[in-house]
Amino acid sequence: MLKSFLIIIIRLAMGQGLNSTQVSVENSSERVSYLEKKLFALQEELTDLHRKRSENAQQIIDQVFNLPIQSLGLSHGELFR
Repeated sequence: MLKSFLIIIIRLAMGQGLNSTQVSVENSSERVSYLEKKLFALQEELTDLHRKRSENAQQIIDQVFNLPIQSLGLSHGELFR
């Protein structure tokens, strides 16, 4: 199943379409290698974006906790309902 999926992806990436059955082994292995490297790079980028998002969320939390309660327009009692 995975092998046939990869073949379809390779064919689409090579612009051959889904009906083509002539994919050279050398060219397809190079293409797979290229796509694997690209996938890895995108996974790293996504990981970095998640890390940055987490850092930004933590900064917001820290800033909110450093605000005086009155500046939020809330009374002390409203915070502990």
